[in-house]
Amino acid sequence: MARRDWSKVLAAAIRIINSYDTRVTLRQLLYRLVSLPKTDPGWIPNTDNSYNYLSRKTAEARRRGRFPTLSMLGKEIVQNRFWNSPADVVEAAANGYNLDRTEGQPYQIWLVIEKMALITQLRSWFREDDDTRGTRDYGFPILALGGHAAQTRVDDVRRAVRRDGRPAILLYAGDHDPSGWDIMRDFVDRTRCWANPELDDYDPDDQPEDMGPKLNNKVDSPNYGMETGGRIPNLHLYRKYRVALTPEQADDDDIQEGGLPRNEGKPEDARRSDFIANFEDTLTDEEVERGAGVQIEVDAIPPDQLRRLYQEAIDEYWDPDAFQEVLNAEEADKERLEEIVDMLREEEAS
Repeated sequence: MARRDWSKVLAAAIRIINSYDTRVTLRQLLYRLVSLPKTDPGWIPNTDNSYNYLSRKTAEARRRGRFPTLSMLGKEIVQNRFWNSPADVVEAAANGYNLDRTEGQPYQIWLVIEKMALITQLRSWFREDDDTRGTRDYGFPILALGGHAAQTRVDDVRRAVRRDGRPAILLYAGDHDPSGWDIMRDFVDRTRCWANPELDDYDPDDQPEDMGPKLNNKVDSPNYGMETGGRIPNLHLYRKYRVALTPEQADDDDIQEGGLPRNEGKPEDARRSDFIANFEDTLTDEEVERGAGVQIEVDAIPPDQLRRLYQEAIDEYWDPDAFQEVLNAEEADKERLEEIVDMLREEEAS
């Protein structure tokens, strides 16, 4: 690892960071470097040593002022806001004022992602108004699970969906690996509140050949049933919630030329037999023989492509005319607030 030309790795890392509109985490940067072609001088293998060297080298470069600042989730400096006058506080309220931008929409849409590191990107794309970046605050909830959801979070989501009352649409992105699919399956099964339409009226007894092998109660695997009490779940039923990552997307040149990097699955993952039983037709012979499947990180998807996948899914359920009506009403309210600010400024000046 010490013989690698880290000046070229850091140059590639800077190019990747500059392609984002927000800060990225070290882990996210690692996955993007891993996803480069192996012939690229910025490529590094997906190992603990790579992560540790990347951490050390980027820290050294930052101390010399030669590397961008990375995101440190949960470690930002927090300080209370304050104002110098009533006009300031009203002006701040006017700048941040918005109505419920989902008003008039037929569905409540939830954007959920497996990785905590990607929540910043989702918020910048779909919870911020910035005409220069072409982003818009849609007003719908965005959630990162960071693993199997705690029961408190499951209860909170179910209550929020029930309060809203409209049919709830789940748009989810996660890793294409045993745990990545099980995290979503577990979340869907325990929340039990989603109204996503069935995938082409999919019948599990009449499964298309390109959707993996049919499942039954006899699977030739030494690990069969160890994590599901004797039943392999049909993960294809959960595709209707999944924006990314699917096995087809992993090989899609429109997402990344040459496809996304395929890493060896974790042999200790208790859900590996479920995964292989569902996706055997999409795995290589070696991946099946090893018995651990494959691990393809959602972090490796280029940000513009991940944003596109979410946007296309949103557009299926979103009413742009209703959205524009809310924006027009919001703008009228802001103009009234600006008039109040002007009045207060005049009083302060007199």
